[in-house]
Amino acid sequence: MVKLKNSLQIVSLALVAAVFGGCQTSQLSVKPGTKQVVKAKDLWFKDQAGAYNATVNYDTPGGLETNTFKLIIRDGRIIQFEMGATTKTEASVYFQQGFQNEMKKMIVGRKLADFATVDVVSGASLTTAAFNDAISRLKSQLKS
Repeated sequence: MVKLKNSLQIVSLALVAAVFGGCQTSQLSVKPGTKQVVKAKDLWFKDQAGAYNATVNYDTPGGLETNTFKLIIRDGRIIQFEMGATTKTEASVYFQQGFQNEMKKMIVGRKLADFATVDVVSGASLTTAAFNDAISRLKSQLKS
């Protein structure tokens, strides 16, 4: 069921990307992507300030996308969320910017342990799936 849902989301994104291909936003940059996908055991690393950082790569109809996620967690609660994106298409910029804005509202203030997954955020189904996977991996990483 999950694989079918993900496949439907990918098809939906392809249709939306075709429709919104001409949309532009200015807060995220459009840069050439790479073909390299990082498959590290520990996706997240903790920086000197105590923030958890991860870089995820995933395929889209427009090519490989790269997102960075940064979480600051205090007493088990997410107090800050930041996201960066490297993308090749204006449609991806549109969806990722919407994702970033909505996620700040949805995740900040919640306990990481209580956080499971989010449904598609602002039409960004592939970004949402990458984020859900990253959160799951962070929770597993912190348990080990």
